[in-house]
Amino acid sequence: MSASLPDVSEYPLPTLQQYLAGKAAKMPGGPAPYAVPMDRAIIERLSRSTLQYPVDRLVDLAVQVLLSPLLLNSIPVASRSFPRLNELRVQAAGTLGIPVPDLYAGQLGVPVGAIFTVGTDEQSFIFVETTYEHLAKREEMLFVIGHECGHIHNHHVTYRTLAFVLLEGGKSAALKREHPTMKAVADALELFVGTALAAWSRRAELTADRAGLICCRDLETSQRALVRLALGWASERDVEIDDYIRTMRDTPLSGAARFALMEESHPVIPIRLQALQLFHDSELYHEMTGLPRPDRTLLAREELEARVGELVALV
Repeated sequence: MSASLPDVSEYPLPTLQQYLAGKAAKMPGGPAPYAVPMDRAIIERLSRSTLQYPVDRLVDLAVQVLLSPLLLNSIPVASRSFPRLNELRVQAAGTLGIPVPDLYAGQLGVPVGAIFTVGTDEQSFIFVETTYEHLAKREEMLFVIGHECGHIHNHHVTYRTLAFVLLEGGKSAALKREHPTMKAVADALELFVGTALAAWSRRAELTADRAGLICCRDLETSQRALVRLALGWASERDVEIDDYIRTMRDTPLSGAARFALMEESHPVIPIRLQALQLFHDSELYHEMTGLPRPDRTLLAREELEARVGELVALV
């Protein structure tokens, strides 16, 4: 699965006008071989839905309304601006075999360390909040950028953006207020596909975590990168990951708590840490990376997906 790193000069950053007007060719093929099966199944079903047309229109509008201010107030990553991020995006893209993605850095304030990919499957960009970039080690940033490249690799971007608009709040309320004609479309989509979209999104995050680990190739570093997302300015070194997982696993969830989590677009961090551990200990991970196999039994694909399915069913 390794690949020689492409020359970054082959992928010039577009201007804002070019970005908003551009319609790049959609990446061929379906989800990658490492994708969580339910991720693949749900997104294919959503893509075939009769609601695909209003989804495309709403996402197109969201891109216009939400991305313009963000792009204009962010710094495009290039060889001389954020050189570390530039190097990492090229490395992650080369590992996964995708074109080098557009990447912008900026300060959002809340939440600290926000990192996401937005746009459509035809045209998207990664945003990195500079607080996280400042705090994280190089290998942690490689996991994070690899995670975001995994969303692009697996055709998640259109529906991830829709999940942001419908499920994650933020500027979605402003979108509806400023464009009242779209309010009915957004409300109808949330009613008909909201729960299914959230269920898919949680599984898509586990797929993207796998992409991050394939790029980073170090389990502890990848897990610490995830823990850092939950800590803000606190040091991830203050958390003993195995103890954290064990404590959270032993904490029962009430029915009301499980119901509340059904609308979340991301699995809770302890679930992601456990799912990443399972993938790391699987035959699939070693097939995707070409790393030497350890002197222990690895999880077969069927057992891996069954155990990950049990985990994500909890949230």
